[in-house]
Amino acid sequence: MISTNKNLRPEGLILGLMPLKAIGRCFLLLCLAISPLSHSATDDVLDKSYRLFTHLLVGDFDNQEQFYFDRRLELADSMQHRRNHLQVEATEDEGVFRLTQTLDEADKPARVQFLKVTPDYGSHRIQMAFHKAENLSDKPVCTVHWRRQLNHFVADDVTGDCSQNRNVNAGELLLTPTEFSLFDLALPAREWSEVQGPEATYRNHKAREFTCWMSVTHRDGKATFRPGLKILDQGGRIWLTSEEAEPQTAGIKMRRVRWPTGTNADSLVLYAHRPGEERAVSYTWGHVDAERIAMNLRWMQASCTLSEE
Repeated sequence: MISTNKNLRPEGLILGLMPLKAIGRCFLLLCLAISPLSHSATDDVLDKSYRLFTHLLVGDFDNQEQFYFDRRLELADSMQHRRNHLQVEATEDEGVFRLTQTLDEADKPARVQFLKVTPDYGSHRIQMAFHKAENLSDKPVCTVHWRRQLNHFVADDVTGDCSQNRNVNAGELLLTPTEFSLFDLALPAREWSEVQGPEATYRNHKAREFTCWMSVTHRDGKATFRPGLKILDQGGRIWLTSEEAEPQTAGIKMRRVRWPTGTNADSLVLYAHRPGEERAVSYTWGHVDAERIAMNLRWMQASCTLSEE
C-alpha cells in the first residue's frame, strides 16, 4: 500500500516502489558515473586522437622525393638516402598493424614487422611498439610515444633499441595526412635481415593510388591495350609489352614532385620510359593535387585517374 505520509519526497516514493535489486543497480551505476576510474574528458580526447592516428597510419609511404633530390642536389654519398618504401596494413586484431619495408625497389622485402598501437592514458600519448613477429607477447624491439599536434602527430619519446641511435631526434618523427617519417633503427635490419640501411630519417610521403590504361602501338598500326592498371604517385611504375612478332615495351612512372628549392610549383608528373633507360623519353605534368593525368606520344599512350577508394 502506498504511504500517505505528506512529508515523503517524490524520490522517496519512487524508491519505495522499486525492487531492492533495481535500487542496488541504480546506486552501482551512480557510483560508476562519479568514479575516478571512469573515462575523463581528457581520455575521450585521446580516444579520438587514437582513431585519427590509426586511420593515418594505414597506406603506402615512399621517400621517392628525398631519394631523388639527395642526388639532384649532389649531397655527399654519406648523406644520400636509399629508396625506401613502407606499406602499413591493418590486421584483424584491434590496434595491430603489419609493416613491410622494401629498399631500392627490391623484389624481396627488407623486413616485415608488427606494430601494436595503444592509447596510453597515463601520459595522454599514443604508444607504438615494434615487434619482430606476430607473437606480440614478446618484448618489443622498441617503443615510440606520439603526441598529437593539431592534425598530425610528433614523436616525443623513443625507448628500447630505437633510442641507441644518437643520430635520431624524436621530434623528427612525423605522422601526418601526407607523411610518415620514420628512422631505420626502429626497424633494425642488422638483427635478422641481410639488407643494410642508413641510420637516418626517411621522409616517406603517403602515396595515392591511380588506375590507368595504357597502349603500345604496333608496327602495323594496331595496338596492345590494357585497362585497370594500378600505380602509386610516389615513384610507381607500370610496364606494358606489345603483342606482336617483335614486341615493344613502354613504361610510365608517376611522381608527386615537391621542390625543396627554387620557385617551381609542386606538380603531379607522368613520365614515359623505355627499358634500360633511366632518363625519361618524355613527360607531362599537372597540378600537384590533380586527379587525372594523361599523355599521347603516338607510339604509346597512357591515362591515369585517381582511384575512388
